[in-house]
Amino acid sequence: MFIIALMALKGGVSKTTLAANVACMAWGDAALREYDRRVCLIDLDFAQGSLTAVHRLRGCAGPDLLAIEEFADLPHLIASAERAGYPVCVIDTAGQDTPALSMVADVADLCIVPVGPSELDFLGVLPTLQMLRRKDATFRVVLARTWHSESAATKILRERLQPEGLLFATRIAERVAYKEAIRYGQAVTEFDPACRAGEEMTAFYCEVKEALGGFAA
Repeated sequence: MFIIALMALKGGVSKTTLAANVACMAWGDAALREYDRRVCLIDLDFAQGSLTAVHRLRGCAGPDLLAIEEFADLPHLIASAERAGYPVCVIDTAGQDTPALSMVADVADLCIVPVGPSELDFLGVLPTLQMLRRKDATFRVVLARTWHSESAATKILRERLQPEGLLFATRIAERVAYKEAIRYGQAVTEFDPACRAGEEMTAFYCEVKEALGGFAA
């Protein structure tokens, strides 16, 4: 089972939006057809429960939300999901330091760290990057909620992160389509496949798969 975790010790950086989109796209991925396209979600943001809310808004077939009430239950839940035959599990974490972050870093095949296009956003996620480095976790950074055209701040962040091979090439712009799709619990590729956000998310999803070596294994 591939475990993809969205994490950043900062709120408002698109963790839930990316988690929902990646999960829905994996659910619709032909490469997972032999597994009946089964994808599961785990929402570890107990205070906000945003991913849980998005799942409820969907109201149709899609990824399965696995119930969890305590951080300590995470290893058992993941083991249960693996036994159940889920090929992909997407985890959304809280924008604060919780006992789950270290546990998730230990089990995730890929940790995705969204960062906004400002110095404050970058400083806000530095503790997350430092923790992932200490744990020797596999992680990548994605520039999210950026302007439609690349700003000077975004270019500076790219210059800082790209040489280390940590940065996804695709950046996620601030687009209305993401907010509209979330209203229905959908990925933007389901809501409006031809929109710019759909093209952007498709490129990002392909990069995520590439970072994992594909979903065919």
